[in-house]
Amino acid sequence: MVDRGTVVDIDNELEAFDVQSIKFLVKNFIHHVQLKKCFSLLDVFTALEVVKHITQNNWKEFLSECLFMIGKRNIIHILGLNSSEIEERIQRKEGFLIPFRTALYNIAEDLDSTEIEKLKQEAINMVPNIIPALRKVTSMYDFLDILEKRLLISHHSSDIFLVMLERINRSDLGIFIRDFSGGFYHMTRPYSGMCVIINNKTFSKESKLLPRRGTEFDEERLSQTFTKLKFKTCIYRDLSAEEIVEKITELAEVDHSKYGACVVCILSHGNETAVFGSYGHSVGINHLTSLLSPRNCQSLTGKPKLLFIQACRGIRDQTIQNNNIGQIDDVSKTSEEEQHDIGDTNSDIQYIPPPSDPPLGEPRELGDINSDIQYLPPPPDTALRGPHDIADINGDTQCLPPQPDPPLGEPHSLQGEFDFLLGYATTPGYVSYRDCKQGTVYVRTLTEELMAYSDRLDLLSILTIVTNKLSDMNIDGGAGKVHKQCPMPQFSLTKKLYFFPENFV
Repeated sequence: MVDRGTVVDIDNELEAFDVQSIKFLVKNFIHHVQLKKCFSLLDVFTALEVVKHITQNNWKEFLSECLFMIGKRNIIHILGLNSSEIEERIQRKEGFLIPFRTALYNIAEDLDSTEIEKLKQEAINMVPNIIPALRKVTSMYDFLDILEKRLLISHHSSDIFLVMLERINRSDLGIFIRDFSGGFYHMTRPYSGMCVIINNKTFSKESKLLPRRGTEFDEERLSQTFTKLKFKTCIYRDLSAEEIVEKITELAEVDHSKYGACVVCILSHGNETAVFGSYGHSVGINHLTSLLSPRNCQSLTGKPKLLFIQACRGIRDQTIQNNNIGQIDDVSKTSEEEQHDIGDTNSDIQYIPPPSDPPLGEPRELGDINSDIQYLPPPPDTALRGPHDIADINGDTQCLPPQPDPPLGEPHSLQGEFDFLLGYATTPGYVSYRDCKQGTVYVRTLTEELMAYSDRLDLLSILTIVTNKLSDMNIDGGAGKVHKQCPMPQFSLTKKLYFFPENFV
């Protein structure tokens, strides 16, 4: 049992703020409702005893550690202990208090009222809806409590709090919680970086690729989203394969030293390893990433390079039978004519009955009335040239300088290429669906979740939410069939990526 008389004697030596500090240090051990009812040191230790976190054998050591932490070492002798013993135990990491809690306490003690107000303003910039909660803040402990309740800081990740400290010029305090941070990329002000959006809607007659109706909605969503995320956004439409390479090369020639990241969004037809230009010739994704790699763009070294690819990666549907499994998403067919034009309402691929087998060596045309893929296998003589052979509008092949990339047809690999993220709309071999009245399900979901969570979650966590949302989505395939679409992020990021847009609304 706790010696209540001794606890009362120590309580008499403490100020009210000292008790608040001890309550903060032990808050992981007592339910927050019960902790609010504690107004004295005796209340706190009675509550600890009730939850059996302290015993007759260790309560003195526990209390002495609390006193040591709050700077009341001169009264530890009342417990028959000395401060040097407590200090040695803490240094051996054999203390009773949780290290993360003591780290936060050390930071709170080193901040003055002006700096606390600056932190509150940073929190408002990152999470505008936090304003009502901040009105009740009277101390740094209250502020940290709100961050914890909003999951903006925890012993698993303190990245957001580290950014706040950095922005008020107190990055020196980061030493206390750096062990609780997974590490994060530093974004820049006033712009996070460059964002290039390539939107191919119309294709040449010779390419036999059909228009990608509805892609303008994707372009608008991506532009609005990344603009709000503080990126300088550039939009290019209906580029040939050669022009795509040209624009990414121009992006690589920009001095990115003043930026924190780089984003490329490509909306087009495609296959497993490439996207198609407006004249039907392909560009390997591996070639595009190589253009942005440190060997070609030194100012992007160590910075996140994000490529979001909205294109099919094959010709297969992820199809299940519709046995009343749930609501069908994005259904707007009202007539027999519209039912035959499913690409107009909810699909980026609907198969036309295949023609008879073409002569050997000629590409077989696969596709639908409104597909995000027209899969044209390269003829035998071009297969040897690899992904960097891009034909111009006259059909003359121009061979780009060879790069150490895998040949077209092999899965793309980021081996040796750090700090990349490839956000594919779908998995290898499968199609991606596009609603001609709303855009693609992937871009729509991606931008919605970026808008919803970029103020507090890292990018990979947001992409997990995107995958979860799409897994719940049922896309009407007609004839009692339901389509699914599974996005596939591939990454070699070395840190967490937070966008932290200011005044994000």
